[in-house]
Parts: sequence; structure tokens; C-alpha cells
Amino acid sequence: MNDNLKRAQLRAAQYQHGDGTIDLTFGSVFLLAAICFWGIYKISSSHSMFSTKILPVLTLAGFLGAAILIDALVKWFKRRVTAPRNGSVIPRKLGPLSRVAHRSIWIGIPVLTIGLMAVLFLFRAQFQMENQDAANVLLPLFWGMLFGGLWFLAARKIGLNHFYLMAVVSLLVSGMLFVTGAAGIPAMVILCGALGTALTISGVIMMLHFLQNTGLPNEAASGN
Repeated sequence: MNDNLKRAQLRAAQYQHGDGTIDLTFGSVFLLAAICFWGIYKISSSHSMFSTKILPVLTLAGFLGAAILIDALVKWFKRRVTAPRNGSVIPRKLGPLSRVAHRSIWIGIPVLTIGLMAVLFLFRAQFQMENQDAANVLLPLFWGMLFGGLWFLAARKIGLNHFYLMAVVSLLVSGMLFVTGAAGIPAMVILCGALGTALTISGVIMMLHFLQNTGLPNEAASGN
């Protein structure tokens, strides 16, 4: 009985998050964080009172506001688009990804990650900052391990295997940043940008797969 209940809970979790919205939500947030980090890095180089004291606070407020807006848009989309496509009390099990979609996630994202790591290694001198301290060097590694651990736990709880891939991407990119000596805000831009891009790619693919494998109740009724 407990096994049946666990399987039902797992199926419900997979159906809830298998539409790609969780990928798109966090992908957008990571990309937004990369943009904010880049903006702070570029403007704070002037070392004015505004850029060093006021701008970071305004950027943080803008990031939080945009993140809340993204979350609200995703919830609206789930309520108006994905939820009505279920049409039953018990969530249906989604079919497997097509060969093209599967390869796009499991081959495309690793290839892009390896390419990014190669660029970081080849141009490592340009990513290194002067007067680096231990905190700045360890910053991307710490966040990469944290993000990787969170995606690993999410994969185990929800049962969506591509979340394991996101954990690996986070660990590999942060590890390469540490090896090449990239530190501080530029390193966080690269880490957040890499995770945001990977999650956005998987989110778009999962969303298209969900929409192709489900239909509105009136569409199903008209087909009978």
C-alpha cells in the first residue's frame, strides 16, 4: 500500500513539474542573476558613491521584483494552460521524450557545457582578477556545489532524471572556474549564465513535449 502511494505521489510530482515550467522558472532567474551581476560589475568599476553603495541595493531590489514577476507569470501559465490539459483526477504519465528531444537535452547540453569549459581554459588569463583573495576564488565553487546539491536532491525527490544533468553542469562549470582562477562577480556571471541557459533549453523541450502529449478535455472529447 505504501509503495502504491509513493508511486502515485511520484507520478503526481512528475506531472506537476514535467511540463518544463520549473526549468523555465529557475532558468529565467539564473539568467536574470547573470545580467544583474554583469551590470554591477560593469558599473561598479567607476568606484563612485552611487555605484558602490546605492546601485547594488537597487539591483537587488530589481532582481527580487523580476523574480517575483517571473514566478507569477509561470503560475498563471500553469493555471491557464498546463493544468486544464490534465482533464482527470489522477495525473496521467507522460510518454517518453522523442529521440530528437532526448538528444537535445542529454547530448546538446553536455556539448555546450564542454565547449564553455574549453573556452574558460583557453582564455583563463582573461577571467583571472588582480588581488584575488580566498573568498572570491571559492565563491563560484561554493555556489556551484550548493546549486548542484539542490538539483541532485530535486532529481531524487521528483524523479526527473535531467535534473541530475543540471547538478553535473553546476559542478563542472564551478570546478573549471576554480581551476582556471576565475573569481568574484565575473565567475558568478558565467556560472549563473551556464545554469540559466541549460535550464532554459531543457524547459523549452519539456514544455513542447508536454503540450504534444496532452490535450484539453474538449479536444479529447471531440476526438472520440
